[in-house]
Amino acid sequence: MLIIYTELTLVKHISLSLNVDFEKKVLSGFAVLSIDVLQDSNQVILDASNLTIESVELEDGTSLEYVLDEPVPNYGSKFTITLPKISSSGEK
Repeated sequence: MLIIYTELTLVKHISLSLNVDFEKKVLSGFAVLSIDVLQDSNQVILDASNLTIESVELEDGTSLEYVLDEPVPNYGSKFTITLPKISSSGEK
């Protein structure tokens, strides 16, 4: 589950592609987020719960650095993605 912090960015659309492994009771796949920048920033901050994240990329395949903090009981983990440059308000 992803929850979006809206102070810096606004997620306009999420596209999910998932594979289901019924025997292992596991979903795997990827999510594509379309984001509008509300304030100048070089980070996107999300909240992740019970997810294993293997990589984060821009649409062109550029790998991005990210940090998934330790989970906070009943809340989840802060998931911070660092952008390659500061994005200005109004950028997508």
